[in-house]
Amino acid sequence: MNEALVKFLVDDDRPEKTMNYPMMHGFLFAIACSPEIIISSVWFPYIFNHFDPNYKNNNEKQKIENDINVVLKAIEEEISLDEIALPSVFQPTEEILDNFNEDAFHAHWGRGILFGHNILSEIWKTYLPEDLKEQQKFSLDTLTYFSNKVHAEKVCRATKIDDLGIDTMAETVLDNFELAMASYANIGTAIRHAIDEHGARHPNS
Repeated sequence: MNEALVKFLVDDDRPEKTMNYPMMHGFLFAIACSPEIIISSVWFPYIFNHFDPNYKNNNEKQKIENDINVVLKAIEEEISLDEIALPSVFQPTEEILDNFNEDAFHAHWGRGILFGHNILSEIWKTYLPEDLKEQQKFSLDTLTYFSNKVHAEKVCRATKIDDLGIDTMAETVLDNFELAMASYANIGTAIRHAIDEHGARHPNS
């Protein structure tokens, strides 16, 4: 993990609501999994909440923008090689419910992918086949489980398993997290390949 980039994102000079590193990583994972390629001029402003990042100079601007693109390229390479995983530093907390805390990696990463998925919602609506909607929903629910407890409780209720608590479900989520990452990524990749192969804007065209 790029420590200089980590510090830059949380520095007091950054705009309010700038993404921290885990949230940015989750956001870029969503961008990398999009059925359509999203150019940097579209996704980059979201990282800094559409405000000026307040670079000290052009050298810092070039370095930070390059560092962020390196993160995206690394995610894209993992997807292409089918070696998808969270960065090794993104370890779950020992106490399972602490993964919902404000200082927990999984909480911020989940918010990041949820934010990215939401801004790409129209693209997904255009391309996502009916028979993959449940699979994607299951994957996304897993990946966003720790984004907040209200969401986690909804996921638990949707299972229709009596007395299933968010702590018990959390253990299952962590056990299946990388599988859900792969599933979510593979759906987007498959659709993108289908579009390329058929030369159409929609895979069913």
